[in-house]
Amino acid sequence: IHEHVQSPLAMCGQAVLAAATLVVQGHADVELATGQIKPVSNFFLTVAPSGERKTATDQRALAPVRKHEEFLAEKYRSERLAFANDHAAWEAARKKAINSHKGDRAAIRNALNQLGPEPVAPPLPLLTCPDPTFEGLTLAMQQGQPSMGIFSSEGGQFVGGHAMSDENKLASAAAFSSCWDGEPIKRVRAKDGVTVLPGRRLAMHLMVQPDVANILLSDQVLVDQGMLSRYLITAPEGRAGRRFYKEPSAEARICCSGTSSRCTPFSSGRSPLQTEN
Repeated sequence: IHEHVQSPLAMCGQAVLAAATLVVQGHADVELATGQIKPVSNFFLTVAPSGERKTATDQRALAPVRKHEEFLAEKYRSERLAFANDHAAWEAARKKAINSHKGDRAAIRNALNQLGPEPVAPPLPLLTCPDPTFEGLTLAMQQGQPSMGIFSSEGGQFVGGHAMSDENKLASAAAFSSCWDGEPIKRVRAKDGVTVLPGRRLAMHLMVQPDVANILLSDQVLVDQGMLSRYLITAPEGRAGRRFYKEPSAEARICCSGTSSRCTPFSSGRSPLQTEN
């Protein structure tokens, strides 16, 4: 990536580490020397001014993830139609089972037992998003993939977004930190009811300009809450104005070709510690 994009080497490494975290965090946890079981999830923050090719670097590192999202989207489209038809058939059969045994509770119960459970919608094909609220992220993890990432080469979207507004940032920071720690997501709301999501995993990589980084890193609320201490931060020396075109090496071409054209979809299933709602 460094040879192709000519972005700072530390930025390339940060992008690859973040992408690797997203890929593996849903498959395994790590046992610490203390015996505690913790996620392998990490939060990354890359600080670089405009012109340092943050977007191009991020695109290269996430190429296999984007390809897998396309695979999931295609799978979702085909499964969604089958689910809609199955659900319509299930509702019609349920209505018929109830109406055909009016007044006979035992017969209705037996007929519904034979009908089986309500069909479950296929999971949403979303693996990454740039600026979610925590409530939106919870819904996405409930209806979609149990392992997700907040990735943005324009991290100002997240820092200046609704989740990190003055009235929401403390609650959001605490919630994101809880995900970093591997705690189950638990929400109790009057309208939405009770939501319990164990085993969800969250990775994060924000690429921000220095002024945006100053806003984030100097926020005393985030400092006191502890979210900032969970970031792995790099601010490499810029290369803008010192780049001259050169052909990437044969090895670099093969490596980047492998991530963009020969990658195979990876499973986004739950780790052994992850369970259904």
